[in-house]
Amino acid sequence: MYDLQRRLPVSAIVLAGGKGRRIGGNKLFLHLGDQAMLEVLLRHLSGWLAETLLVVASGEEHPAQELLKKLHRQDMVRIVSDRHEGLGPLAGLVRGMEEASEHWIFALGCDMPDVNEAVVRLLWHKRTSSGEMGGEKDAVLARMGGYLEPLHAFYRKACLGRLQKVLCRGKRKISACFSEIDMVVVEEEELAVIPGYRTSFRNLNTPSHLAAWQKEREERN
Repeated sequence: MYDLQRRLPVSAIVLAGGKGRRIGGNKLFLHLGDQAMLEVLLRHLSGWLAETLLVVASGEEHPAQELLKKLHRQDMVRIVSDRHEGLGPLAGLVRGMEEASEHWIFALGCDMPDVNEAVVRLLWHKRTSSGEMGGEKDAVLARMGGYLEPLHAFYRKACLGRLQKVLCRGKRKISACFSEIDMVVVEEEELAVIPGYRTSFRNLNTPSHLAAWQKEREERN
């Protein structure tokens, strides 16, 4: 469907600054078998995106750097410290966008190890109003189960100023920016052509989620 050989000119922003209260610990350090959950995700992203920025809470830069030492291409991942600790995912997204090298951002949580390359490329293809030659929108979001997915989505760096203004108004959720940006919404029916597309949006929020993922992984292997 899409060229799976060409690396996308996109900066991935992986948000890893949350406390992970529901899952019982900081997701930065959670393991799936013998690998850190974050290591699984970063290895995956580094193969088909131009760069990856890992946004961590202040004070967690060193353990994050130790984790990156396990990666084959450490140079593909940059660690960014969140200046706005405790202010939610919008603050983490803004911080990552401020440091991103590319004009387009793909934002996701650190607890989404099953992100599907084909799903991401389909969303990327939808960023223009009429194919590659059309005008670019500010964001591309999927609607799953009737809800927009702000953390498995593309954002254009040109809308950073608008996101910063929303953050300055005390908003924490990325959805607070939706009225400020020109979005493309990709309906679930469009994604259904890709086998297993739903797992791309799955996040591991609880111990039961983590256990189920590990069991699936073992069965696949």
